[in-house]
Amino acid sequence: MSTITSPPVPAATVPSTTTASVTRTVLALGRVEAWRLVRHPFLLAGTALAAFVFVIGRGESGAPSPGDRYYILTVMIPILVAYPTLLAANLGALRTRRAGTGELFAATPIPAGGRTMGHLAALPAVVGILVLLWLGSVLTHQVWDGLPVAFPDGVRPRVPTLPEFLQAPLAILALGAVGVALARWVPSVAATLLVLVVMVPGFVLQSWGVLDPWAPLFDPAIPGEWIETGADGSGYSIIHGFDLAALAWHEVYLAGVAALFGGLALLRDGWRRGPVMLLLAGVAATATGGVLQVIGG
Repeated sequence: MSTITSPPVPAATVPSTTTASVTRTVLALGRVEAWRLVRHPFLLAGTALAAFVFVIGRGESGAPSPGDRYYILTVMIPILVAYPTLLAANLGALRTRRAGTGELFAATPIPAGGRTMGHLAALPAVVGILVLLWLGSVLTHQVWDGLPVAFPDGVRPRVPTLPEFLQAPLAILALGAVGVALARWVPSVAATLLVLVVMVPGFVLQSWGVLDPWAPLFDPAIPGEWIETGADGSGYSIIHGFDLAALAWHEVYLAGVAALFGGLALLRDGWRRGPVMLLLAGVAATATGGVLQVIGG
C-alpha cells in the first residue's frame, strides 16, 4: 500500500515587531495623523484667526499701533496656533476611544505606545503652518528693518532673533503633548477644556502684568522687553539692551513640558525605560526653566 504524504504546511507569518519595523510604523502613523491634525477644524479656525491678526497688523486702516506688531508676530500668532493644537491633538488621540476600535488595534502587532508615538510625531506638522504665517508676516512687515517694540517713552526698532522665534514651535509641541497625555490618562475632552480655562486667563493676566512673575508659567509664549533704568534727566529712560534671559528660560520650561507630558503619554501604554527617562528629563527642565524665569521676573 502506498502512503500519500502531504507537503508541510508553512508556519503562519507573523509581522515583525523589531525596533526598525516599529519605527517605520510610527513614522507612517505620524504622517497620517499629521494630515488629519493640520485639517482639524479647531486648528483651521485658529490659523484663520492668526492670519486675520496678521492682516490687521500690516498698518492698514484700523490696524494696531506700530508697537504692537512685534507682539503680534512673536506672541499672538503663535498662541492662536498653539491653543487649538492642544484641543486638536487631544481629540485626535481620543479618536480610537470614541470610535470603539481599541480592541481592534490591540490585535495588531504594533504596541499601543506606537500609536501614541504616532500622535506625538504628528505635532511638528503644525509648526509648518506657523512657518507659513511667519513668512507672510516677515515679508509684509519687512522684519529685517526692525519691528517697533514699545517701551514707556516710545518705540525702538527690534529685529527678532532665533530665541524670540524658537518659543513658538516649543509652545506648539508642549501643548500638543499635553493634549495627547490627557487623552491617554483622562480620556475626556472636558479635562482639556479645563486646562484651557486655566491657561487662557494666565495669558490675559500676564499681558496685564497681574500675578507677575507667576503668570508666564501658564503662557505658551511671552514677549521680550527692553532693559531700562530711570530717566537720565532728559525725561527719557536709558535703554541697556533687550531682555532675552526670561525668553530663554521660558523655552527651557516649554521643552520640559513637552518632554514631561510626552513621557507621561507613553508611560500610560506600559512602556517604562524610555518614557521614564523622558519624563525625568522633562521634570528637570520644567522645574529649572520655571523657577529661573520666575526668579528673573
